[in-house]
Amino acid sequence: MQIIGKSQNFPGQREFKWPDYFANYTVPDSLKNEDIVVLNEHVTITDDIIRKRVAIKIQTEEGLRNVKTLQLPENLDLTNAPNWYVQGRFKDRKDPFIYKYKINYFAGRLSQAVKKSSELSIDYKNEKVFWVDNDGRRVYDYIHNFNFGDLSVGDILEYIYEAEVDWNHKQQVIYPHSCYPKLNYNLDLKIGIRADLKNVDLVYNHGIEDAAFKKTLQNRNGDVVYNYSYHFDYLKGYNNINYIMPGFTLPSISINHGAYLSLKQSGNNAANFFYVLDKYKWMLFVDTIKDKLFDKYHANIRKFIAGIPSVSEDSTGNIFASQLLDTLNKLKFISVESMHYGEIPQYAIPSSEQLLKGRLTEEYVIKNYKDFLSEKGINYYNGIVIDKRKAVINHKYRNNYALERRLIIIPEGNRYKYYVPRHRGVTYLLDELPFYFEGTSCVLMPCTDCPGKGVKQQISFLGVPKSTFNENVRYEAASIKVNSDSMKLSFFIKENLSGQFSTLLRHYYNNDFIDSTVRADIYKKCTDKPAFGSLEIKKGALQKRFPFKQTYNCVGNIKLTNKNEINLTNWFSFIWTKDQFNKVPNHEVYSEFQFTDSYNFLFEFDKPVEILNAENFTKKLSNEYFEVTSNVVKQGEDKFLLSVIVKVKKEMISEKDASKIIEFVSILDEINHLKLNYKIL
Repeated sequence: MQIIGKSQNFPGQREFKWPDYFANYTVPDSLKNEDIVVLNEHVTITDDIIRKRVAIKIQTEEGLRNVKTLQLPENLDLTNAPNWYVQGRFKDRKDPFIYKYKINYFAGRLSQAVKKSSELSIDYKNEKVFWVDNDGRRVYDYIHNFNFGDLSVGDILEYIYEAEVDWNHKQQVIYPHSCYPKLNYNLDLKIGIRADLKNVDLVYNHGIEDAAFKKTLQNRNGDVVYNYSYHFDYLKGYNNINYIMPGFTLPSISINHGAYLSLKQSGNNAANFFYVLDKYKWMLFVDTIKDKLFDKYHANIRKFIAGIPSVSEDSTGNIFASQLLDTLNKLKFISVESMHYGEIPQYAIPSSEQLLKGRLTEEYVIKNYKDFLSEKGINYYNGIVIDKRKAVINHKYRNNYALERRLIIIPEGNRYKYYVPRHRGVTYLLDELPFYFEGTSCVLMPCTDCPGKGVKQQISFLGVPKSTFNENVRYEAASIKVNSDSMKLSFFIKENLSGQFSTLLRHYYNNDFIDSTVRADIYKKCTDKPAFGSLEIKKGALQKRFPFKQTYNCVGNIKLTNKNEINLTNWFSFIWTKDQFNKVPNHEVYSEFQFTDSYNFLFEFDKPVEILNAENFTKKLSNEYFEVTSNVVKQGEDKFLLSVIVKVKKEMISEKDASKIIEFVSILDEINHLKLNYKIL
């Protein structure tokens, strides 16, 4: 279907008339090299409507490719990046999860065109898709794809749309910034609320100056409507959004729809609601170790943990917790989706019976674990954290609650032991944390150590420990025998992983569930070298205490294509590469974690040889953020050791020092494309 004209007749759309053109904005010289400049953008969001109008100047061929298509629903939250599930089924999805999305009208036109015409052809297609809801059910919806024809570099494209939405108790976070600069940006939020709650704020500003924000109140049929208006004259574009942490870097607006809707349905009064939002009251049931239940569920729980060894001197319960984790990590993982769509209907079997059958159901992981601790009389805390790649915990009020994750935290004297419940099947050891929880703020709430039911729980904030570049280490040592006649390289590799390298990569080595939110290019084995024929990967012992050291012994070979040359292209598993930074970042850049990445390749030739280009391997870089050293050292007439050490010593690289990133990745790229040239003597 093709729709042509200044004002398109979108299928089923309401009556629509184009407004006047936006005021004419001139792109300043400082932005002439940008692919796209947003001249004007106006977004309106109400309880059930989202309306957007935008005018875009196309300045390069790359910009033209980027605006040629538009997909609705659009993503207003940078923390929900298109590649967030990089290994999952949703890796190509760009639309956010909204329960209901119905387009009332859509139109596009050219405000200024190279062809001197405002006519614009638009191809429209929709596609039925589904998301997996919190309880595992598939929620079906449509994505709407618009393809703008007849666009050229130099055109100003304008489009407008309105859609009905159902936020369904989900909080919306809006980031005014994007990857493109904006000359003029307006956002209007119109939030309805009961009259008796008019003193309660439903919108929180993070890093937004008072001059950019205005709040007004109007009456509506006995209720009130708050109008939150935002205006920015200029917003810079961020040219590498995948390497920012929005919660630390960008201004944002949180709309707390969900808290209000929950309150409205429960009938709580204004005083309680104010306490819920501003005093950090967490709406969770109090667990107690004083009252034991003797129903079938708890009987199964006691039967399950009866087989787990327990030490009587274990006053804190940490030995039991560690042994419990070992047991749980061996169970078959039943995802929430398979509860509905697996070969066997799982919902008919209670979670405690699943445990006795050797299965752990995702939906009840936290409940099961808390019941284990309660049965043993072990005090624990609920720990609330937020993935720091998305947002940060606010110490004044509860925000971004839709992004929260739950930890189980067990006190040990003046210290705490952390347990990350299995999430999408990934297993963790006691005290093991993925990098995106390290160094964050955690809301610590007592549970089993409460005097009884109905008491007010006092919460506190806890700084989560953080590992360093001396603890997050990958050390790859390889003995490589070179047969000059058969032109074959025979490898024996010992891979040592510790800290975050172990937390991430051992699951990949073990062919187990991996963390799908981590960049796919981080997942590399020592055998992931071009033309490498892996004969064996043997797992060594795992150290179950920090830094969780894990070793692997790998045997394999590579067939040479050039008799006097060993091509080392992509032999190294560097986390940062030149391809990720095609220009100097114009913002703070964050590494996933600090680390040391070290490689020692001992080449043992069957005959005496001379390395002809050893000087090409001598590299050195050292500054406050990065270190790189590389060289080839002669160990004998037929032995040469290639050594490469890479360090990222800080998590954040400042904008003023962003050029050092390019220097760093350029050296890594040179190393990763070296060729060892030699002559047989």
